[in-house]
Amino acid sequence: MFLLNNVKHTLRTYGMREAYTQGGANILYCGQVAIRLINDYTIEMWNPSETSSGSIQHFESIEEKNNAILELGLEALGVI
Repeated sequence: MFLLNNVKHTLRTYGMREAYTQGGANILYCGQVAIRLINDYTIEMWNPSETSSGSIQHFESIEEKNNAILELGLEALGVI
């Protein structure tokens, strides 16, 4: 099981940038993909250069969400 902090650490080693909005939203920038962490089971993904909102994905478990963030982030960063 990947903890979110481990996922973020791995993605940072490949160039991910992380930001927090004034409202407290946590956004991970992985290449041309931005991933907003909505809650333990939900994320929003979009291309920040093309739009200000994207598709929302809900997962059945925290582990499933964290694995998806890792895979999506690594793919967007050109690692896989």
